[in-house]
Amino acid sequence: MPILLLNAAVIPSAAVEDTRPTATTTSTTLSLVAFEVDETTSQLMAGAKDFAREMGIDPDKAELNLTVIIVGENLDSTEKGTLAYVYTQIPELRANAIPASELSFEDVDNTTRLFIIAKLPLERIITDGSSKTGAASKSLGEIDPKARLIILAGGPSQNTLASRFIEEGRLGVDQKEVLNQLVSMNGSTGDGARLIIISDKRGFANLPRKAAEYSPLARFFAVEWIPLIASLFGAAFVVLISVLKAYVEALILDRGKKGRKIQRNTLKIFRIKVREVLAILAAASVLGAAMSWTYAGPSASFIWLFLLNLVLCLIAGLSHEFIHWLMGRLLKVETEYHFWISGSMATILSAFLGNSFGLQGFLIDEIDESVAKWKVGLIKLASPIFSAAVMISSGLINLFLPHVVFQMTYSIAGILAMADILPVKPMDGYDVRRWSLPVWLLAFLFISASFIIVNFLL
Repeated sequence: MPILLLNAAVIPSAAVEDTRPTATTTSTTLSLVAFEVDETTSQLMAGAKDFAREMGIDPDKAELNLTVIIVGENLDSTEKGTLAYVYTQIPELRANAIPASELSFEDVDNTTRLFIIAKLPLERIITDGSSKTGAASKSLGEIDPKARLIILAGGPSQNTLASRFIEEGRLGVDQKEVLNQLVSMNGSTGDGARLIIISDKRGFANLPRKAAEYSPLARFFAVEWIPLIASLFGAAFVVLISVLKAYVEALILDRGKKGRKIQRNTLKIFRIKVREVLAILAAASVLGAAMSWTYAGPSASFIWLFLLNLVLCLIAGLSHEFIHWLMGRLLKVETEYHFWISGSMATILSAFLGNSFGLQGFLIDEIDESVAKWKVGLIKLASPIFSAAVMISSGLINLFLPHVVFQMTYSIAGILAMADILPVKPMDGYDVRRWSLPVWLLAFLFISASFIIVNFLL
């Protein structure tokens, strides 16, 4: 996989010195290198300057102590790996890296303020050898803002400052692609400093989790942690309701699963129960609204994203329940889908906190005591495993061909899989755990690890 690297080259320079206490007679310049992992180091270094110039950077003039990296809040694995490599190659550059969450747009637009925050020099020593005595004299000269280089790591969905600069029209509309993997945009700050966004394609093609910016958790946690924390809150809420439901069901749920029976004498169209279709539609509407809030927040794009998510949630819900139905027919167990109010409440609450999580419906079934437990376990295990497979496959597709549809697909499938495997009523994981604790544990570990990797690490 192609990765973007920052490699340092030391070039002798008697005219320019760093004003820091450790100033020397050389300055370190910055060059940008793209590579394939099987290329040799010599080949990488040979192409360093050419690639830097393609990005619009003169490697002989881009001084390390005049360069600041603004690190986005939601970087993907490609960018994280890039930065990790950069810091091992150029340890000094780590001190010049600042999280975007710690800066305002004004801080970056005015690079003098930015350099004060980054503790970089505002002046440098200049040598004047033109005196009549022939002796060199030194004085402090202010650094021209136009000589500074600001690199925004992460596209608009990964770096809030990158999004703001694009909205303000400070960057050109043209994007440059490097090795079909990375994207760059060039522009300038308010005081004329060079501004570059470097991102993978997902940083431009996917949507940010806007709900995190409006979450009440933002007062206590960094923005990049809010989606994961909100998911944990949603899972805890579902478990809490399920535990309370066992004791005070009449107070917690409008109508619980207990006492419900499969309705056989109900309206059907082409042998499909209308009430089940309505229940799936209601569940899809709840999850679609929650997902749209997660990624759009109270913005104008909420409506079109809701329409997209409504369709995707309907497809996900129908396919999820079709797997249940198919397994039930094969193993001669009848099931019926019901809308779940409390699970929907958990979904809405978690979305408000910063990331959707919850289950909006559940199955009731009538299983004869003669039916083996392994059959019941397989029926209940099939759907979360199917949803996990959809999550993983769409997440991998989005890695190489990023698109909002793939992004929403793996997000929706991940919620269905993760919530459904929880070992509490009325989740499928409850029946799987009753059938076989080892099987449930393996499935839970596989699904939860996949959920975290695809949604928060990949």
